[in-house]
This record gives sequence, C-alpha cells and structure tokens, in this order.
Amino acid sequence: MLAEKGFTVAAIDVRGYGGSSRPYEIEAYSMRELTKDVIGVIDALGFDTAILIGHDWGGPIVWNTAVLNEKRISAVLGLSVPFFPRRDISSMDLWQKIYQGKFFYQLYFQEEGVAETEFEENIRKYLERTYFSIDARGMKAQKENAITGSSKAVNGKYLEALPNI
Repeated sequence: MLAEKGFTVAAIDVRGYGGSSRPYEIEAYSMRELTKDVIGVIDALGFDTAILIGHDWGGPIVWNTAVLNEKRISAVLGLSVPFFPRRDISSMDLWQKIYQGKFFYQLYFQEEGVAETEFEENIRKYLERTYFSIDARGMKAQKENAITGSSKAVNGKYLEALPNI
C-alpha cells in the first residue's frame, strides 16, 4: 500500500534472519551494528533520509537508528516495543536481576544450542504452541491455569508452560 502511494519500500531481513548474513561473533549483533545495517540499506537505495517502520525486535532497531542518525531519519513507527533510552545497566543484566530464580525466554535463548535443540525436536509443535499461546485460546488457557512465563523453573524449557492447544 505504501508503494502504491509513491513511497519506496524496502523490507529487510535483520542480520542473522532470513536471507541476511549470519556472522558468528556475538559482537556483530550489537545494536550499533544493526543500526549501521539500516543506514547501509538507505545508502544502497540512494536516499539521504528515510522513514523507518519496525515491529517487535525491529522496533528497538529503528528507534536506535533514529537516535544515532537523527539527520538521516525523518520519522519512526515502532510497533509493539517502545523506545527505551540507554540505561546504566544492560538489558541482559537487568533481566537477570528481575528474573533471578525464574524463567525468562530472552535469558533462555542466550546459551547456544539449547533452544534450538528443544525447538528442532518438533518445529511444528514449537510454532503452533508459541503462536497459539498468545491468541485468545492461549490467553484463556493461561488464565484458567494461572500459567505465566515466569512460573517455569529457572532451568525449565521454553515449551513447558505454554498451553497445549
């Protein structure tokens, strides 16, 4: 629809996703590196400025791209994740404090191979339970069973507390 209105639209794969490159080094996925990728796309398309739209993990990327490149970004639409300014503590350290002794999916995903092993046992089951857990059926099941992500044991698995829909 935006393209029909005369805008140039580019939907990019974030580094490590889809058809993008997949550097192995963790440092290659820093927010600063991800924002450089966005600016690189703007440059490659031949534009001086751009309007950015980001959803979920793309939200913090577009917000930070605008903060770090304010003359290049004329507007931002961030969906599902608001802008959070830089803190004195990293998000990872903050989550470790908040969820100490509890399960939190972002922390679960930090140990290489653990989540992948669980999900690859049955990809269909993983996708269905992940997506259905946040629709009306999943919300109802969680309410009825008082299940929350943080109710799992700290060493629990991702799928343990998701409703079996």
